[in-house]
Amino acid sequence: MPNTQTKPRRSPISPFGSPSHAKAAVPDDVKAKIAAFNKQFGNHGDEHVQVLSQNPVWSLADIVGQAGADAIERAGSISFHSVGDTGFDSFPLNQRTGETRFDQVNKQFATAQEALISAMTSDTGERIEVGPAFLFHLGDVNYFDNTRSGYAQQFFEPFANYPRKIIAIPGNHDVEVAISQQKFACQAFIENFCGAAVPPAAAGVSPVREMAPQPGLYWRLDTPFVQIIGLCTNVGEGGGVLRSQAAGEDQYDWFKRTLKEVKAGQDQDGAKRRALIIGLHHPPFTNGNHASSPQMNQDLDDAFSEAGVWPDLVLAAHDHDYQRFTRTVELPGGSTVDIPYIVAGGGGRYHSQFGGGGGGPMDPVPGVNQEASEKGNGYLIVTAAPFRVEIAYVAIDHANQNSNEAISVDLRTRRITKR
Repeated sequence: MPNTQTKPRRSPISPFGSPSHAKAAVPDDVKAKIAAFNKQFGNHGDEHVQVLSQNPVWSLADIVGQAGADAIERAGSISFHSVGDTGFDSFPLNQRTGETRFDQVNKQFATAQEALISAMTSDTGERIEVGPAFLFHLGDVNYFDNTRSGYAQQFFEPFANYPRKIIAIPGNHDVEVAISQQKFACQAFIENFCGAAVPPAAAGVSPVREMAPQPGLYWRLDTPFVQIIGLCTNVGEGGGVLRSQAAGEDQYDWFKRTLKEVKAGQDQDGAKRRALIIGLHHPPFTNGNHASSPQMNQDLDDAFSEAGVWPDLVLAAHDHDYQRFTRTVELPGGSTVDIPYIVAGGGGRYHSQFGGGGGGPMDPVPGVNQEASEKGNGYLIVTAAPFRVEIAYVAIDHANQNSNEAISVDLRTRRITKR
C-alpha cells in the first residue's frame, strides 16, 4: 500500500530556488550608512546657473580658427560629432555594505568609451573641412570626480589623441556639487571648458589638449550653415529644468532673446536660412532609464512659440543609448513641421542603462512618435549644408541589438527621410 503519511513541511515555502536568490534584508547599520550618505551627498534641489557672459554667442572661428572656418565655408557644409555621458567612474556608494569610495573606475565603461573615441577619431581627416570639425559633448563629461585628477583621468587622457576641439554643455553630473567633489555647481566644467585654453587638468597629459574657451554654461554658436544653442538643464537625475527659483531666470530670459535674434536672421535669409539645433542634456522625450522632462519641454515650446521659430533638430543625452523621436508641430495657419528629437547618450555607459532611475515607458504625447531605439553605445555625425541637415548614428557595440541609421531633414519642406 502507498505510504499516506504526510511528511512535515517547513512553513512558509520560499518562492526562490535557493535562499541565496532571495533579496536579503538590509541590516540596520547599512541603512544608517546609506541614510548618512544621502544626507551628505544627495542633490536637494536645483542649482544656480551662473551667468558668465551677458551675450554668450561665439563663432566657428573661435573653435577652429579663421582659416579653418573659411575652409569649411568653401567646402559647402559642416559636420560635427555629438554624444553624451562619456565619464566612466562608478557610483561611490556600495548599496550592500553602505561603504563609500570615490574614484572607482568602471573598466567596462572605460573600455566602451575607448572604442567610441577610437571610432570617432577614425572619422576625421587631415583637413578640418573633411569629416567632423569638432565634438559637441552633450554633458556628463565626468562622473563623481570633478577634481583636476578626475578630469585628467576621465576626459583629457582618453581624448588625448582625438584630433578635434571639444565643446560641451553641462550634464547633471557636471552640475552636482557634493557627490562630484565640487565647492559649487559646475566648478570643474567652468575651469575646463570656459577657462584657459590649456586647463590645469590638461597640462600633464600628452599630447596636451587645447580647449576652445566657451562663453558660458549656455551659449549660441554661429557657423556658416547651422546655429547651435546649447543649454544647461541642471542637476536632476530625473527631468531637467531651464529655470526655477533656485536655478534663476537668466538662462531662460537669454534663450528667449536669442531665439528672436535667430528668427530675425532666418526671415532675412529666407530659403537660404541656416539650420537651428538645440542641445540639451536632459531629453524632452525618452523611453529609457530616466524620465522625460515635461516642464522643461513646455518652457522650450513657450519660447519657440513666442519667437515664432522652431528648431530643425533637438539633441539630448542622459539616457545611455540611442533613441529617435519624430515630433509633428502645427504652426499658426495650420501647416506642420516634423522635428527629430534624438537621445545620444551612449558614450560608454550603456550597461548602466537599466539600473533604475525613475524612468520607463513615457506617457503618450500627441504628435510624438518613437522611430528608433538602439540598445548599445554609439555616437552621432551631424552634417549641415544649404537646405538640409543629415544625422547619422554610428553603433559601436552590441551588434545584435544596436544598428546604424541615418536620416535627413529638408529645411524647405521640414520633412524627415531615412537615408
